[in-house]
Amino acid sequence: MNYIEVKHIQTNNLKDINIKVPLKSFIVVVGPSGSGKTSLVVDTLAEEGKKRLLQVLNPGEIWELPKHKAEFITSLPPVILVSQGSTFWHPYKSVAEVIGIVSFLQFLFFRYGEYYCLKCKSYTRISSIDDVCSWFHSLKDGTKFYFLVPIKSSLKGLEYLLSQGFTKYFFDDQEVDLSEEEPPKNFKKIYLVLDRMVKYSDEEARLLENIRLALSLGAGVIGFRFLDGREKFLSIRPVCNTCGESLWIDWQRCKECSGLGYKEKNPCKKCKGLKLEESVLLSKVFSLTFEELLKKSVKEFLELIKTDVLEGVYKNRLCRVLDFLVEFGAENLKLFEPMFGLTSGEKKLLELAQVFSLDLRGCVFIFDEPAMGMTISRRKQLFKKLAELKTSDNTVILIEHDPLALEFADYIIELGPSAGIHGGYLVFAGSKEEFLNSNTQTSNFLKGERRFLKTRSNSKKLLEFSDFKVLEKGINVFYPVDAEGLKAFEVLRQDLKEKGAIIAKQFLTLQRNEPVASYSGLWDGIREFLIHLPSARAKGLKTGHFSFFTKQGACPECKGKGKVTLKFNGTKTEVLCTSCMGYGLNKEVLELEFKGFKVFELLEMTVEEILQVFQNVYKVKEQAVNVCELGLGYLKLSQRINTLSWGEKLRLAIARHLSKKQKSNIILLEHPFQGLHFVDIEKFYKWMKKLIQEGKTLIILETSPIALVIADWIIQGEKDNIMCMSFEDWFKKLAPEEIHFYARLILGREV
Repeated sequence: MNYIEVKHIQTNNLKDINIKVPLKSFIVVVGPSGSGKTSLVVDTLAEEGKKRLLQVLNPGEIWELPKHKAEFITSLPPVILVSQGSTFWHPYKSVAEVIGIVSFLQFLFFRYGEYYCLKCKSYTRISSIDDVCSWFHSLKDGTKFYFLVPIKSSLKGLEYLLSQGFTKYFFDDQEVDLSEEEPPKNFKKIYLVLDRMVKYSDEEARLLENIRLALSLGAGVIGFRFLDGREKFLSIRPVCNTCGESLWIDWQRCKECSGLGYKEKNPCKKCKGLKLEESVLLSKVFSLTFEELLKKSVKEFLELIKTDVLEGVYKNRLCRVLDFLVEFGAENLKLFEPMFGLTSGEKKLLELAQVFSLDLRGCVFIFDEPAMGMTISRRKQLFKKLAELKTSDNTVILIEHDPLALEFADYIIELGPSAGIHGGYLVFAGSKEEFLNSNTQTSNFLKGERRFLKTRSNSKKLLEFSDFKVLEKGINVFYPVDAEGLKAFEVLRQDLKEKGAIIAKQFLTLQRNEPVASYSGLWDGIREFLIHLPSARAKGLKTGHFSFFTKQGACPECKGKGKVTLKFNGTKTEVLCTSCMGYGLNKEVLELEFKGFKVFELLEMTVEEILQVFQNVYKVKEQAVNVCELGLGYLKLSQRINTLSWGEKLRLAIARHLSKKQKSNIILLEHPFQGLHFVDIEKFYKWMKKLIQEGKTLIILETSPIALVIADWIIQGEKDNIMCMSFEDWFKKLAPEEIHFYARLILGREV
């Protein structure tokens, strides 16, 4: 088999397509946002791979029926999926925790650690019985020594041992037989002489018996004194072998901050952001304290573990993770750095590093826009790295809008021609050479047959914010080169917030799976109108009855979800709720009529259709126009958020934020270009220019090279350096070499 063949794919909006995916190749899947790329690659191929893995791991278990609709003609290799966006890690989780260094240090702590005693400030290595036996066998045959047990300097303890027949001791350096003489008057330490031994290989049983007896008599420390006066003490239990104090051997987290490292994003004063108690931080492994280890950078820690003598699979995997991070410019990332302090690109690198450390062969790797949040110079490097996976007999399937990825493609699949109900068709599938000779939307952009109609702002006025200058009535792009640059952006964001700017945050996740009608803000205007209908007033319906999330409004059968879960013989599956037919509202509301349309028929309409029905209702019309201008007019009001693509979710989130009546001419958008195809960006650019013409000032946090090319003003943020300048000046002075490729592609010329 040299390809994966799937027929009759009808997952989500896919229109019964058939496809063959070549194996051991680098495949790039392109098309407008919402055209069906994720439905094909993630919801069909990856979901089928997940289902088959679960069946292998638990053959007797019947799992939830898959949501995809497709017929797999050939077998499917193991599938590894790296989803869109960065994994949601707890914001206080550190780099060391995410990539497994903390687990590695814990292992070293328990196996090789020197435990710090808070009482006498000395170090103790806790040895296993195997460690003691190994040390014993390392001695030369014939070596003579005393087997000692340290005991506390108390007369009662001494009297007890004497009553048990133990009479020989060392008082400091003086050997005394208490059956024949009195103990010295002044001494500091007492050691019971449990045995006099001579090292021979067949004496291990005697050694083990002495250890067993010593543990029953003492606190857990044993000693060996040689005839030349040399001594060696080993702790078999968690006891300081200097002062006898009990040691805490747990990996204790700081009690002051509950192990989070930070309080309200400020380092904990007690642990300094390292999350551990002092007894652990000051303990050592390989002559370094854990405080010193956790303060190291990625590169420093890699150099350290490459030189130590410890070997093993876990270390090798960790080295591959760290090698990847160093290769992609994250060598200065501190191990104790929390997730909230990283850029989205750095978070994605952590996730990708773990995937590349697996060292697998014969698998299908699926990446859904992995370059999101990465700087321009890293994108080409990443695409090249992804393509190299095929040299290990792997198949790489990449969903990507960045045209730079196509340079490395063996095979290209394009879906479209548009999005939602207008998409879901297989537009093209073939080699890169065939693709460049085709007549698709993407290939036309790549061949230069279609360009952006770019116009620069005529504004010259600059607005002052903290340490930043912003072009009024222009498209301003804040480009964070590193984490320090992102921290600088936070300063700008706070300043904008205090001055009343409209801040439309990046879409991340939703607590509840809302329909488009609710999340877009359209439903607010529609229900305000519907509650005044005579039929609604006659039934006594209030605002709450029109909500998908209140007890009065939500369908009592599905609780507003539109679907119910059925279980039968161990199988569970979600099916359409027959009570509300998937709309999520109660029957009283669904049966109301306006202009001959019942409410459930209104919910079945697209935003474009709703605009026609409510063209005389200003609040509904205003928001519907806003959604349509963002290129989302094809969405149905009843469509659930979890069925949308990343780009659709982001633009809908922007529409939601801008629907709020905030009086400001300054709008801040975060990563609005993520998940957008050329066609989507073209529409989005027209929408931005309309806002500029209305007197708005746009500030965009973005790493997308296309966003940079169409910007009027660039704010580049990096460590200890914030630079604000026109795009033309930035292009000449600071732009990386790769930006020339995008300038030619988007503008058809150099700047």
